[in-house]
Amino acid sequence: QQNIWVMFGEFFGGTLSPILAFLALVALLWSIEIQRKELRETVKTLEIQNNLIQKQNFEATFFHLLKLYNETIKELSVTFGNKTFEGRPVLGWFHQELENKLSIAPFKGQTRKDQINVSYSLTYEQFGHYIERYNSSIFNILKFIDNYDSLPGRKDIYIDILWGQFSRIELLLFFYTAASSYREMEMQLLAVKYNFFEYICKRGVIYNSKDLILAKKFSE
Repeated sequence: QQNIWVMFGEFFGGTLSPILAFLALVALLWSIEIQRKELRETVKTLEIQNNLIQKQNFEATFFHLLKLYNETIKELSVTFGNKTFEGRPVLGWFHQELENKLSIAPFKGQTRKDQINVSYSLTYEQFGHYIERYNSSIFNILKFIDNYDSLPGRKDIYIDILWGQFSRIELLLFFYTAASSYREMEMQLLAVKYNFFEYICKRGVIYNSKDLILAKKFSE
């Protein structure tokens, strides 16, 4: 009787122990897999939260720059002859001075782009200090968007918001600024990169046929 029970115990223990060990291993692996899933979910949640925080930080800075841009426009002021211009009319005045030079300067044999380069350089050398901060404000916004690498596929949204701030005169003035290579070559590269010339063609604000042809060339 005792020997039988001993043999039974040895048989039972020898058979059950590997099964219990296997079940313990399965339970351990299952527990590890659950932890891995929880970790992946945690990482995913943290990534979403991080992206949200980055977006919020970006938008806070972006809209602050837009606010500074509009404040810069309000602070524009120039007295020319017996006339004083303040705010956006300063940009209209600068644009008119540029148009005047485009219309009277001798441009025989020059391309429209060369004509714009010459006229813009003459106008900017004479009056550029009045709108230097304005141009810098636009450039800073473009550079900020361009340098922010955490917005794949979303930069165009903010670019469209920026273009939407411009009046017709500002669109034309920025066209001449970006089309010329006078001091603003990087501005031109950013304008091409973010489809400004295509945008201005679609808006239909360019009436000069030569300017329209040039804008279309830039947008190709």
